Amino acid sequence: RIGSLPLVMKHVPRGTGRAMAFVGASMGCGDIVCQGLAVGRDFGPDAWDARRSRNMWVAGTFVTGPIGHCWQVALERMMPGNAGRQILAKTTCNAIWAWFLGLPIFFMTITLLNGRSVESGLTKIRSDLASTFTAGMFYWPFVNLLVFRFVVLDSRAIANSFAGVLWNIFLSYQANRDTGLAVVAQGADADVVPAGVAAPADCAQFA
Repeated sequence: RIGSLPLVMKHVPRGTGRAMAFVGASMGCGDIVCQGLAVGRDFGPDAWDARRSRNMWVAGTFVTGPIGHCWQVALERMMPGNAGRQILAKTTCNAIWAWFLGLPIFFMTITLLNGRSVESGLTKIRSDLASTFTAGMFYWPFVNLLVFRFVVLDSRAIANSFAGVLWNIFLSYQANRDTGLAVVAQGADADVVPAGVAAPADCAQFA
């Protein structure tokens, strides 16, 4: 009911709207850059897969952005402070979150937005979760150490969205590398690669 809206909004963590805006923009822009790196000099409006970028923006704005921000708020309430012990504990918890919830939610969201089934999403998670998580461990723990030490809670999702532009290029590749429908050869045995991507490895090498 409309009358209950203020009560609902009262329980939404402060900064959620900003987090949604910045994370969505980061993921959408990351996908555009990913496509541009893959296609090369021929990239332009005609080669741009706008639907793919829109799906990344939708996932960031309405799913991973608000969920991630709420997680950061809960984490800070459980482990307040920016001393070394708290920072290491929160960084470890972030890694656990990414493995069990963050990345699976993202892969499932993109799969469903691409019009595929829940079973396809589960297959995507099983095939790409480990490799994506491993790649992230070489980047995000260092970002987390800096963010938890120097950035206030309300701005952490925004700081992470800026740090995540590079990561989102790779994440876009991982999410879309086997879900596109651009056929590059004719016939029943034609190879299928992500729409707007020249070859699966092209984008990953820049991540």
